[in-house]
Amino acid sequence: MLDPTLRHGLADGRDVLYYENAKGGGHGGAADNAQRAFLSSLEYTFLRNRLC
Repeated sequence: MLDPTLRHGLADGRDVLYYENAKGGGHGGAADNAQRAFLSSLEYTFLRNRLC
């Protein structure tokens, strides 16, 4: 099920970048250090690509 905000963005034809960790992790977003490192690398890569 998509988040309502995400669904709204898709309906408006906007570019939506979305990643959902299928392995869980709760509110912290990562279940272990390897997943946290992976999520951090996604975040920094996104920022680098948007700012540069």
